[in-house]
Amino acid sequence: MPMGEAPKLAHGAFWLTQEGALIPVAGFHEAWIASHPELVGDCRNVSDVVLKLGWISVAVFSEGYVELLVPGRRDPAILDRVEHLLRGNRGLWKTALVMSMDEEGYARLKDEDLASPERLRAILEG
Repeated sequence: MPMGEAPKLAHGAFWLTQEGALIPVAGFHEAWIASHPELVGDCRNVSDVVLKLGWISVAVFSEGYVELLVPGRRDPAILDRVEHLLRGNRGLWKTALVMSMDEEGYARLKDEDLASPERLRAILEG
C-alpha cells in the first residue's frame, strides 16, 4: 500500500483505516460505530471493526500517551501502518501501547524504538 504523509495525531479517539486515513471519533467508539453504518457495515463494536475491517483503534491521551488496538502484531501490513503513523508523528507522542486482538500482551514503544524498522518489528512482534 503506497502511503503518503502520515495523518497527524491529536488528542482524542480515531480509526486508522487500511488505506491509512485517520477518522476522528467524537465520544466513544461504540456510539460512533452505531451512527456510521455506511462506513462499518454490520460491525457493532470496537472488536468487530478491528477484526472485520482491519482498522486500528487509536486513542491519544494527555502527556503524549497513545494506545493502538490492532488486529494482530505479526501482520506486515498492520505493522507498516503502525510504523507510518508513529514515524510521521514523532514529537507528538512519548509512549505508544500496541495491543493485539489475536493474542494476549502488548508492546510498549518509545521514540528510540523507531531507530530502525527491524528494531520496531522485533518489539511489536514480541
